[in-house]
Amino acid sequence: MSSIKCIYTPTPCQVLRYIDWNYEPPSHEELIEGSTMSNKGVLNPMWGKTTSDKQKAAVAKAASKRFKGVPKWYKTHTPIMHGSDNPRARKIYAEGKEYDTIKECCDAYGFKYHHNVRYRLNHDKWTEWYYL
Repeated sequence: MSSIKCIYTPTPCQVLRYIDWNYEPPSHEELIEGSTMSNKGVLNPMWGKTTSDKQKAAVAKAASKRFKGVPKWYKTHTPIMHGSDNPRARKIYAEGKEYDTIKECCDAYGFKYHHNVRYRLNHDKWTEWYYL
């Protein structure tokens, strides 16, 4: 005869009896502090130990396999996006002339700040200024 093992499952009333209604989960700062304190000083598994040359070579070999083909962050170049090369640059039309950027329009009119051009582009008073 086989014995059937019964898995204990508490009833909802038993579960509700053990719930602490005043429980607040720890904050993010408390979680970070707890995780950093758990490996500081004597609690760190490598406390007082030195790494051998063999261990250093094994870590270097594993890292070279893991990061093979991944470009170093300081060697990657982001494209320079100045002027009309920037995909977010907006062409504008101002008093019969077309400009690739707001900066070009500022230089043509002698404005010190781009806000002067944007004011004219966004207000109904200046009908000959608009985005293309």
